[in-house]
Amino acid sequence: ATLTPLSLKAFIDHEPRCVRPFLRRLEGKVSAKQVAEKASGEIFARVIRKNPDAGCALAAFMIAKPRCSQELLNPLPARVSFGPRTRLEWIRDRVNPTAELMAFNERSTVWGFDGARGEAPDWQKHISSRKWGKPFRDAEIRVC
Repeated sequence: ATLTPLSLKAFIDHEPRCVRPFLRRLEGKVSAKQVAEKASGEIFARVIRKNPDAGCALAAFMIAKPRCSQELLNPLPARVSFGPRTRLEWIRDRVNPTAELMAFNERSTVWGFDGARGEAPDWQKHISSRKWGKPFRDAEIRVC
């Protein structure tokens, strides 16, 4: 098959067990964004139901480091606070191990900065703020 996101969609629809090998061939030739544009939520849900391994491979392929619009003024954080942000999280941390992963649902795939206001968007401040306290962990920011 030709190495295009459209061919990937055909594998998802008709032969999901071939998705992982096909994604290996796509690596470096097609961007995560190009694949994500073809893999809607409905398509992604379908491949997860048909073949969970293919769904995991597709999810891993579609994530990438975000583009920074102002690397000097608002770089991606190297460390992030995993301290509790709400009372419920504080209670959860007392009875469970501390979270190892944070997930956010935002429409933007750019780590941006508003030059007119001189600040980052609120959702980015929620991630990069150190006010939540310990523990701090190395950060690996990814977008889909």
